[in-house]
Amino acid sequence: MKILEQLRKLAEKKQRELQRSEIRRRKKEWQYSEGPGKKIIQLRDYLREFVEYLSITELKIPAIYSIPNTAIRARFIQKEYVIRLDRIHAPTWISLTFTCHRNLPLWFSLGSRENAEKTARILWERGITFEQHPIISAQQKTIGFNFEVAPTIPVILRIEANKNTGSINLYSQNFEGLSVQRDRIHYENITEDWLDRFGRYILRQNATYRYDPVTDEEKTAIKKSVAHLKRKLMLIDHGFDFLLERGEGSSW
Repeated sequence: MKILEQLRKLAEKKQRELQRSEIRRRKKEWQYSEGPGKKIIQLRDYLREFVEYLSITELKIPAIYSIPNTAIRARFIQKEYVIRLDRIHAPTWISLTFTCHRNLPLWFSLGSRENAEKTARILWERGITFEQHPIISAQQKTIGFNFEVAPTIPVILRIEANKNTGSINLYSQNFEGLSVQRDRIHYENITEDWLDRFGRYILRQNATYRYDPVTDEEKTAIKKSVAHLKRKLMLIDHGFDFLLERGEGSSW
């Protein structure tokens, strides 16, 4: 085989590989934009309106926090909501931050060094400002520790789309007590009912977003959505994705 023929075949093989790679890339991007990406935009719009109304109404939402290794259960008020996005038009994550306030700091004492160290570590890991001072006896021995905890607790709720799995990851810090929570749900479970329960969860109305019973009607709608998605993916596989941009191929 002449060298020119060899080079031609190598070039054709490379072009076919590049075309397949480009098709896979376009398919992945389209799957994300039609699935998790669309739900993140829906969450963005919901939270923007949610925070706007909270800012106008100035609802006083009580939040009870327990201090580790103590019997303290203190009442705070939730306020100062801020939404952050990685991108405005096509975000991949959203964070809702706010603070829980009280009028005065918390003061308490711990006699055990071990408990004092555990409490200090948790407060530091959760981003809570505090001061810790040893209690010295007349014999110049440390017999305990005094704490003063700032009257503000920072709270983070973060929602992020996973492009590879189609799931929506949820992360919270200092919302369910002084703890970190991580959850994962499939994007198809984010419905109007789920958004309502998520809003009630933020308002601490004894609601949870973690359980989402699916009705028979919702199952039928999901099956239709999956079938519709498969038809569109067939278009992309065969290089007809330009029809999607023109709104064609949605009914065959």
